[in-house]
Amino acid sequence: MTVRRLATAVFGLTLAAFAAQQAGAQTKEITFWSHWAAEMPKKQFVEKAIAEFEAANPGVKIKPTWYEKTALYAGLKTALRAGQAPDVFYAEPDQAEYYENGFLLDLSGLNWSAVEPWAKEAWTYKGKPYGLPLEAWTVEVYYNKKMMDDVGVKLPASMQLDPAAFADMVKKAKAKGITPMAVGVGDRPFPGAHLVHEALLKRLGVDDYTKLLAGKMAWNDARVVDTLKWIRSLTDAGLLPTTFTTLKLAEAHIYFHTNPTS
Repeated sequence: MTVRRLATAVFGLTLAAFAAQQAGAQTKEITFWSHWAAEMPKKQFVEKAIAEFEAANPGVKIKPTWYEKTALYAGLKTALRAGQAPDVFYAEPDQAEYYENGFLLDLSGLNWSAVEPWAKEAWTYKGKPYGLPLEAWTVEVYYNKKMMDDVGVKLPASMQLDPAAFADMVKKAKAKGITPMAVGVGDRPFPGAHLVHEALLKRLGVDDYTKLLAGKMAWNDARVVDTLKWIRSLTDAGLLPTTFTTLKLAEAHIYFHTNPTS
């Protein structure tokens, strides 16, 4: 299958504006909410960082609470409105409502020398940074070489399939009783995004895709319409398992290497 890369998106930990108000000589507790409840490698990475921070800062304790992403976002919206949000929480740079409504602390005074300028820019609003970048990510499509051979799909030297060849692969896989693709989005707030935004990014290019998301390009642009119709044709052909909208990310990994998925 084709491997497509997403223009880097940066996630970060954002500080609630009222965190700076904590005071007192006794041990301070900093509350921290994050997703990754079911993703142990990432959870362990953060917990190791917490332990190192606490060791270097006696008198400060970090109290983490782990969520699935959808539950985290729902909980944050309620807690922020009620003035009961955690001191530190996981968020994404496009969640502009957090800084537009004054929920976050201006982090301009931090030492940003160890952070890439593009990463800081992703969390900058009206010239001020409001989040510490945590990770950058890409989207890849992995394929099972043996199953691709079994269904009669031969990959070109580029290891990428054009739209027509990809659609043909879907039909051949379904004809042999194989689910063509597993995508875990049941615990994500964007169940249809991966397929759509990757295809649109490929078709439009970075500049026009940015304009589309910013509302500076119409969604009835011929390239956009053609791409969405192509995605619809893939789903109609049976691209995804019927559990698509409930299959979690970690479950999709198991689905790929344990169940018949090309």
